[in-house]
Amino acid sequence: MNNPFFYFVALLFLLTWSSPISVMASSLPDMEEQIFGKKRREAEIKAKEAAEARKKAIEALKKTRQNLEVVHRQNELLDQRNDSLNQLKSLLNNSLYEREREIEKMYQDRLQTERELVENKRLVDSLEMRSMVDSLEILQQKMVVEQQSVEIRDQALVRNLFIALAVILSLFAFIIFNRWRITKKYNILLEEKNNLIIEEQKKSEALLLNILPYSIAEELKKNGSAEAKRHPNVTVLFSDFVNFSQIAAKKDPKTLVADLDYCFKAFDAIIEKNQLEKIKTIGDAYMCAGGLPVSNKDHAHRILQAAIEMQAFLKNWAIANRDNNTPVFSARIGIHTGPLVAGVVGDKKFAYDIWGDTVNIASRMESAAEAGRINVSSTTYKLLKNDFKFIARGSIEAKNIGALRMYFLEL
Repeated sequence: MNNPFFYFVALLFLLTWSSPISVMASSLPDMEEQIFGKKRREAEIKAKEAAEARKKAIEALKKTRQNLEVVHRQNELLDQRNDSLNQLKSLLNNSLYEREREIEKMYQDRLQTERELVENKRLVDSLEMRSMVDSLEILQQKMVVEQQSVEIRDQALVRNLFIALAVILSLFAFIIFNRWRITKKYNILLEEKNNLIIEEQKKSEALLLNILPYSIAEELKKNGSAEAKRHPNVTVLFSDFVNFSQIAAKKDPKTLVADLDYCFKAFDAIIEKNQLEKIKTIGDAYMCAGGLPVSNKDHAHRILQAAIEMQAFLKNWAIANRDNNTPVFSARIGIHTGPLVAGVVGDKKFAYDIWGDTVNIASRMESAAEAGRINVSSTTYKLLKNDFKFIARGSIEAKNIGALRMYFLEL
């Protein structure tokens, strides 16, 4: 410890570290100022901003209070106006009630006045009636007095007068009765004639509907004529009895016509059932069509169904007459679908007819068919191939037309 070297080292050490310590001591206030001064400035800025925000909030609160006061004053004014309106409404209701009471009183007074007027009128009428009765009684008394005086003067003249009056009344009654009897007879005849006219009119309309389709008949009655129309898609059926000439030669005319009538009536029923249109019969040929005068989508199906039923009818008829040993009819049927023209021809004997290649091809289909079979064109086949079974016949020559593809319906 008493070594001088040690003291020298200690002194040197103190001198070496005294400078940094003093520097650090002197820099501590500056660092404190930097750290806490920045926070203080931020706190002051925030305090200033908060003071300004409070100031703005106070001003906004003042404005809000002012607005509330204005609204309060407006509400007070509205309450005052509402009170005034309620008072006015009450006054108006009172006035209206008083007015209604006055009107009701006036109505009651009017009713009372009307009742009094009716009563007075009835009284006046009664007085007038009484006066009239009195006048009649006085007049009757005068007449009685005059009659008595006349009877006294001349009873014979009075008796003759009564006789003449009775004759005149009897003649007048006879004239009235005779006129009534003639009028009654005339009315009965008139009613009978009217009924006869109505019946004849019904017969004429029924006859017209038997000849023409309903729409064509209505057009003919309305306009006096029926305009021909083109139909783009119609199915035509032709039927013809096989060997009709030979059968006709073996039967007497009455039986032949009766058999034709029986078959054609059955065909008519089948056509009507399938909602088709009969066109005409030519000898033993029968023609009908589907899809006119009103078009429909299934006219080809209906025509083929009717053809099947026609062949079935003829087959059953042949079976029923098998034991009679009498020839019966068998038919060829041809069907084709296409466009045609339809219309009414003639002035006195109206006829609804169809024209065009479709009709001609349907006729050729019938000519190329066989007894008891149904022959259809390729056009009709394409429409019905999914609904019925057919047998392809290939192309067959048709008169004046050329080769046509044909199909037999498989029955």
